[in-house]
Amino acid sequence: MLLLYRYNLGDTLKDKVTGFQGVCLGISFYATGCVHYGLQSQDLKDQKPLDWVWVDETTVELVETQTIDFEFPFEPTSREIIAEVKKARKKDEAIKKKRRSAPNMPTPPQS
Repeated sequence: MLLLYRYNLGDTLKDKVTGFQGVCLGISFYATGCVHYGLQSQDLKDQKPLDWVWVDETTVELVETQTIDFEFPFEPTSREIIAEVKKARKKDEAIKKKRRSAPNMPTPPQS
């Protein structure tokens, strides 16, 4: 199963509802199709990190890409997969367009 998501671990995201901003340190997928991001604020309170906040993908926006660069045992990222799919679709559309505009070729005789 391929799980797609808009943002990656290490991206800085902002919740459009509350204004909370943090670095994405976790991504959670639900059977209902929801995707939530675990955000860790870069602010400290009494020299300690604040608690994580989990927000729904539909309420966040990208502030900065790869604020923190992680090394992962898995590749490629969802963003890279989506880019490759878009590229392949574009190539397919160009081929279809070329075929539609080509003159009808006679079929070779069958023996």
